[in-house]
Amino acid sequence: MIIIENEKLLIRELAENDVNVIFELYSDKEAMKYRGSSPFENIDEAKEMLKKVAENIKNGTEFRYAILEKVTNNLIGTYLITPISNTECTIGCSIGKKYWRTGYGFEVMMLMTEYLRSRNYEKLIGFIKKANIPSIKLVEKLNFVLIEQTEKPEFYKYEKEINN
Repeated sequence: MIIIENEKLLIRELAENDVNVIFELYSDKEAMKYRGSSPFENIDEAKEMLKKVAENIKNGTEFRYAILEKVTNNLIGTYLITPISNTECTIGCSIGKKYWRTGYGFEVMMLMTEYLRSRNYEKLIGFIKKANIPSIKLVEKLNFVLIEQTEKPEFYKYEKEINN
């Protein structure tokens, strides 16, 4: 099912047949150093992730979607939404290394902000590893505000009000 799209990207639900690309994305050790979890060691971890994604969507605790490049129909990453309340959620975006510095991060963030606003969210919260300078620059360009926090010392916390 398609969630939202623009001329460059399509955001849709993840499917079982995404397993090989999910494994490729989440086993990349260089890319995973910026994420909150360890790299996958085998394809079974990708299968388990997709099973958990479906369960989480069903029970409304977490929503992870596929990001596709429209021109090639390639799955290039995932976008995560974790509701905190009816109006606040944490977000996370993982884009495959070969698509870094293409402008897709900006596109995804704009597209998903539009989607989340349409779902009546008012505040987006993101945690970014302190070493992830490109992502920090991206959220600052998108007017996210750095918030002091001590719960996750290796991460910066950024927030953005989107209710206008």
